[in-house]
Amino acid sequence: MSADIAHDLKTPIQRLALLLDQARQEAPQLEVLDRAGAEIDGIVATLQALLRIAQIEGSAARTHFAPVALGPLAEAMAELYEPAAEESGHRLDLRLDAPATIPGDRILAARWGAAA
Repeated sequence: MSADIAHDLKTPIQRLALLLDQARQEAPQLEVLDRAGAEIDGIVATLQALLRIAQIEGSAARTHFAPVALGPLAEAMAELYEPAAEESGHRLDLRLDAPATIPGDRILAARWGAAA
């Protein structure tokens, strides 16, 4: 069901992205269109991840699982949230004592690591 919902949302969101691209070409001075386009890109990427998760949950896609290193994901998260921690008067330290891996989908892990 989640795959159907994500698929149904993907089409109108992609149409909206095309309309935003057209508006940016016609009025490139409007910075708000660039920000809106970036938000749409994020929504599309999230929907693609949801579709991938649905595929994994509903099929034998787990046979494509491979070891995923958790260290790089943790580093990406720490790098993302360190400035916010500092701005709020906190400090974020990451200490990785030993390599750790889990079986998983490398594409999704990379997506969330990059989104981090």
